[in-house]
Amino acid sequence: LANPQGNVQPAVTTAGWSQNGYESMADYRARIKADFDASASQLREQTGRAPRILVWPYGAFNQTALDLARAAGMPYTFTLAEGLNKLSDSGSTVRRYLLEEDT
Repeated sequence: LANPQGNVQPAVTTAGWSQNGYESMADYRARIKADFDASASQLREQTGRAPRILVWPYGAFNQTALDLARAAGMPYTFTLAEGLNKLSDSGSTVRRYLLEEDT
């Protein structure tokens, strides 16, 4: 939950809400780090290789999540932002370019 009203938001961008109140920034960072570490561990177990790319669920992310993904060994992330990517871009937030029939 994102707030006392029961709204839900993407977990990676929102401090969680419980009857005890909002999670602290330290708890938020620890939760996201644990999620990234667990995902990377499972992928490493299954494939023998550590992931280097993360696709943001719902396209939602923030700078804290970007920093934590990079620290977890995933410096490249895919967003839902539309647009062209340039060779000079860092790759930390890769945009999408939709190809349609008339493209």
